[in-house]
Amino acid sequence: HLRHMQTTTASLSRVARLVRNLTNALIAVVVLIFVGHAAISWQKARVQSIQQLDAITSLMKRTLDTYLVSKQAGLRSLVDAIDDAGGLKDLARVQQLLSAYKTHRVEISEAYISDLSGNVLATSRTNALQGLPPVEDLAAYTSFLQEHRHDTGLYVDRPQKGQSPERWNLALRLILRDHNDQPIAVLSDVLHTATLVSFWRDAVHYGSVSIGVLRDDSYLLGRFPLPPTTSPAEIYGQPRDGALARHLQAAAHPEQGQIDGPNTIASGEIYTNYFRRLEKFPLTVFAAQPVAQIRAAWLYTLLPPLLVMLLFVVAARLAAWRIAVLDRQMAQQRQDAEAASTRSADEQRFLVDRLMTGL
Repeated sequence: HLRHMQTTTASLSRVARLVRNLTNALIAVVVLIFVGHAAISWQKARVQSIQQLDAITSLMKRTLDTYLVSKQAGLRSLVDAIDDAGGLKDLARVQQLLSAYKTHRVEISEAYISDLSGNVLATSRTNALQGLPPVEDLAAYTSFLQEHRHDTGLYVDRPQKGQSPERWNLALRLILRDHNDQPIAVLSDVLHTATLVSFWRDAVHYGSVSIGVLRDDSYLLGRFPLPPTTSPAEIYGQPRDGALARHLQAAAHPEQGQIDGPNTIASGEIYTNYFRRLEKFPLTVFAAQPVAQIRAAWLYTLLPPLLVMLLFVVAARLAAWRIAVLDRQMAQQRQDAEAASTRSADEQRFLVDRLMTGL
């Protein structure tokens, strides 16, 4: 019986060691599979995020190109109407045409004509033709005329502070020319900075995505959403210096691409930026998403397989622990049996010795 118990205990010990080794190996394999799954799913999450941003910027590019082309055509039609009415000789008639133009374009705040010195000659805002204030940001206006006096197309100017500190506007400008093709005045169409991004705000589900439009000099023309802790002057009153703006400058404004880096408007948080350059205008649209948001969504998708893996590890450990307990119990029984056998042998020797003495 003792030999049988020893054989059974030795067999159980071997099984316990085998089960323990198999359990450790299986756990290692499961962990490796989970790590591989996590790495693959992270790559998929990144690709899906970039595909989403790509789709948004593709929509932005098409609509903004179309809108600016239509604005250019509208301003040229207004210039033709002004020429047909006698040009700038009859400013009262020019003012009427500007008012009519503004009436049919609810998205603009003002249309006006200014001379090459920045003096406003007529505006849709008032019938008055005297005492009109000069253009806002005369230095930028003068720079525009110096750099683009030979351009015949639409020019999208930098944002300028409006009548209130919270309101910033941008002007779409077209140069009027005489019969000798020399500049004589500038026709301007003024929009609020929120107008450009409003085209896509209701058409796209943003979540944590930010969208915007950048000029080639890194000035923002519009952004949504605007951080509540950052003033419009900080956003629109100076060129941007984040990862996207630096990349566009260094790469000479490529047609499209993707770049990760700190976003200065979002306190330096790392964003994934996808951008596209307009075909007909020197502007770049972009959509950006915080990398932390992408990572949080990815971690959420890992919860089900993580729970399954943990349950497997716990079950395997419990099975190995149970077999180890049985192994210890059998070892204890073996020790008890050996001790009992030793005591029995001692007793038998004692009796034999006594018997011999008696005989």
